[in-house]
Amino acid sequence: MGGVCSRRRARVACDCCRTLRSQSRWRNDDAATKKGNIEEGASEEDVVEERKNASFTTFLGLNSTDEDGMVSPIMSSTNAKDAGCVDSGERLQAEDQHEAEEERGGPHSPGDLASEGAVPQETALLDRIAHLVDTEYDIIKAEVLLAELEASMRSREGCWGSILEMPLYARFRRRLDYFVEVGNSCLDDVGDWFLAYEDSSQTRSIHGSIDPKNGKRLNYRVRVQIPTSLVNVMAICTEVQLMREWNALVVGTPQVIGRSTAHYMVLNYQLSFLGGLQKIDVCNEIRRFSDPVGGFLAEYIESVPEDHPCYRAPLPGFKRPKTLLKNMWVACGPDQTVLIQVGRIDFPIAFTRWWATRLAGTFGRFVMEGLVTNSLRSATPGSPWENHISSDRLGLYGRLGECMKSNESSSRKPHPEYPDRVADFDLKPSFRRRHMQKMSQAQDVPGEDEPQPGLRAL
Repeated sequence: MGGVCSRRRARVACDCCRTLRSQSRWRNDDAATKKGNIEEGASEEDVVEERKNASFTTFLGLNSTDEDGMVSPIMSSTNAKDAGCVDSGERLQAEDQHEAEEERGGPHSPGDLASEGAVPQETALLDRIAHLVDTEYDIIKAEVLLAELEASMRSREGCWGSILEMPLYARFRRRLDYFVEVGNSCLDDVGDWFLAYEDSSQTRSIHGSIDPKNGKRLNYRVRVQIPTSLVNVMAICTEVQLMREWNALVVGTPQVIGRSTAHYMVLNYQLSFLGGLQKIDVCNEIRRFSDPVGGFLAEYIESVPEDHPCYRAPLPGFKRPKTLLKNMWVACGPDQTVLIQVGRIDFPIAFTRWWATRLAGTFGRFVMEGLVTNSLRSATPGSPWENHISSDRLGLYGRLGECMKSNESSSRKPHPEYPDRVADFDLKPSFRRRHMQKMSQAQDVPGEDEPQPGLRAL
């Protein structure tokens, strides 16, 4: 990649080598789940329903290891390339967690642009960008407006360079890195991947890859087609006050801590499994990135660290899992959505393809079925989610509607000959096609086939 500074190249290299440091053991909960429910007098139907509820919860952020090293049904991370590198989630969070206290002005603040030769329209545009970055967390929209500002300033020497030196621009770049990380994780096909599970309809699949450096580690990629709109799917994830409508495992009322926007929130809630024998307290920071051109929403979800302003200690008797989850929710026309999720599972013994296939079969039958079943709840006329979608308090559903109507989304809708199946598609061009022409003064403009800075060669 020509013209990339050494410091930036080092950060990209770390993205390529990210890994979670914790080693975990797998615990088969099937027998324990059945035993715990039988002790409570529950029927077999109740057992199945509890597992479905628990499985969908994992897709919303409970994909983690707890303090004792137990792995929940989905252990989300990235496809690690080098166990010696610091996990990219920890690195990004360390860079980002104290931004609320960071100086907002400095020698190149929006108010100082007039001295750099900026016109009033450009100053107003930068004020809008600052609001998107620091208040709304709408990073993709901010990128579009930065591209407009760049086009306006490029002919005047020094003006655009002043923008690149602002603390505001540094915050924008750090937050855009989370979006890039989701693309790197979900779209990286490097490695010896094999099909571990596929249902009869060919709409749900799991691919696995045994880590060549650690035979006890299985990397996985899940692809699930959900037969409803992107708006309906994300309503289940967003209207957290209705979580108990579909998940009886939730204890009390979920709490959103601090600010809440269409693209950012900190969510705290508690779950009780096995008749109260296992209690989990979840506190996650959720970052979202909606791309109306690409027609998808990316999510980066991770546990809130103890020094974060929105951290809340787990309730007495509850365990706090460590979460790192990366999702891509892809609109495929008006009536279909595809979820892509990647992660890994660490076992105490070496994996074989046979064992990975058996594990994926169980995972596919229970977890993905629960995901699809619960996602359809908001599509029912008169559902509790209907009014929330209509009022669109945060503006998220309007943005998702744009994603659904995009040309990219329309190109992915099922073919008339196969109306119930979304064909394979490639989202890599959406990550290569960044709006801005150059992301720093030290970088050349990438060629048509060259990935943008911060994105691996997908």
